[in-house]
Amino acid sequence: MINSVAIIPARGGSKRIPKKNIKNFNERPIIEYAIEIAIQSSLFKNIIVSSDDNLILKIASNFDSKVITHKRDISLADDSTPTVPVIRDVINFYEKDIDFTNVCCIYPCVPLLHQDMLKDAHQKLLQHTNHYVFPIIEYASPIQRALKISANESLEPIFPEN
Repeated sequence: MINSVAIIPARGGSKRIPKKNIKNFNERPIIEYAIEIAIQSSLFKNIIVSSDDNLILKIASNFDSKVITHKRDISLADDSTPTVPVIRDVINFYEKDIDFTNVCCIYPCVPLLHQDMLKDAHQKLLQHTNHYVFPIIEYASPIQRALKISANESLEPIFPEN
């Protein structure tokens, strides 16, 4: 067993698509896909679903005993809250009770995520001295906050001022 935890930050108050994390996708709440893939990957000691929404937490609690539900403080559940403080909140809450070395953030709306993707990311993390890995794609939007791969295969902002 890998000494890692997966954290799934699943806020209840989406404005663009209300209740998107529990909307049915192929007849199942979409968050179930993220939880199941995390379990199937066998990479994680625990999967922690962090949410301000009781229905999301109830759906998550129906899974394997490795799945822990974490009631997120409402101050970490508004439209402008970044992911990092949410992840940090979970880490701070559980670091005394769960022994883990690595943390994997899996967003809840990933029905096409496959366990091989998680395993590949884990291998990249182990093979390099980087502190983190994350997926990136090319996009046709303004690039003010875009990243580029440097000569030593780390990421750096194209426009550091942004």
